[in-house]
Amino acid sequence: WELYCLEHNLDPTGALQEGSEPSPALDTFFYEVGGNKHVPRAMYLDLEPGVVDTIKTSSYGNLYHPNQLLSGKEDAANN
Repeated sequence: WELYCLEHNLDPTGALQEGSEPSPALDTFFYEVGGNKHVPRAMYLDLEPGVVDTIKTSSYGNLYHPNQLLSGKEDAANN
């Protein structure tokens, strides 16, 4: 999503960069949730909570809406 943000003039929080125009294809990959904040049109699901936690704590963690990041409650390594 870092590359998508760069291509569509968004910062890591999903806000349009100051002094830039929105890309014509911005709505293809992002939707606006209000106040100039855009979130990806994607949902992340993993049975291992650590994977989703890594996304949440990354530099682009504030880009995602919390309802888009789903994880299992227990270790699924034995499945």
